[in-house]
Amino acid sequence: MPKTIVTHINPDLDAITACWLLVRFGGNEFADATFGFVPAGERLEDEDNNSVHVDTGLGKFDHHQPDRGREDTCAATLVYEWLVHKRRIQDQEALRRMVDVVNDLDHMRNFFWDDPGNDRYEFFLGSLLNGLKLGGHVKNDHELVDFGMRCLEGLYTAFKIKVAAEEDLKKGIVFETTWGKTLALESKNDETIKLGIKSGYRVVARRDPESGMVRIKGAPLEEINLKSVYEKIREADPDATWYFHPGGRMVLNGSIRNPKMRPSKLSLDEVITLLKSA
Repeated sequence: MPKTIVTHINPDLDAITACWLLVRFGGNEFADATFGFVPAGERLEDEDNNSVHVDTGLGKFDHHQPDRGREDTCAATLVYEWLVHKRRIQDQEALRRMVDVVNDLDHMRNFFWDDPGNDRYEFFLGSLLNGLKLGGHVKNDHELVDFGMRCLEGLYTAFKIKVAAEEDLKKGIVFETTWGKTLALESKNDETIKLGIKSGYRVVARRDPESGMVRIKGAPLEEINLKSVYEKIREADPDATWYFHPGGRMVLNGSIRNPKMRPSKLSLDEVITLLKSA
């Protein structure tokens, strides 16, 4: 018999994440789960052994008991820890880091973030869910949970890509160019470029080891212009399709937006040599 996952009316990010974790990783018993909603703190009136309460009802997946009020946990954390204990999931970094962010937000630790009142934080999932509720843009709590879980599925993929990119960055080659500290690496993961620039590299070059595509990007700083790189690399590999972005900070060979582009024949060492000489 399918489980009924019960949470509070107008569920927040913590409650929705806890629901998603159970459906996504809880196994067959939660695969076809239905949802029930009760006033915050209460339990389902006709609950049975198939009812599982999260973020309400003072059960094992709730953290609002008086003696737990200051514990560093939330419903999503409690569900995650239970799933690990039950070996439904391995203690994987991407998922753990997602849950850690949800826990921070549930404890309002965004108070300590840099410039916490900045508008950019309104684009976060918690604010989006709140806006959907308050603006009446969802028909009911079921629709809100469904939307939130789809977003979490996308975030989970994004976190896995980021964790993989962090590992790839460790294998990169660091050297100096006229623009400063530069990183070159072989990876299929395009997130390595953005993450590398966020990590402090002025220029990052990525070569796809399978397709041979080469992408070079610079940090969004006025003093960085890669036109000289574009000219040298186009001269060294004229048969490949090269695109120089008008912003001056991107030299691109290969794009999911242009499948007709011809890949480069340059090796990573050759790309590094060109960057050093540009």
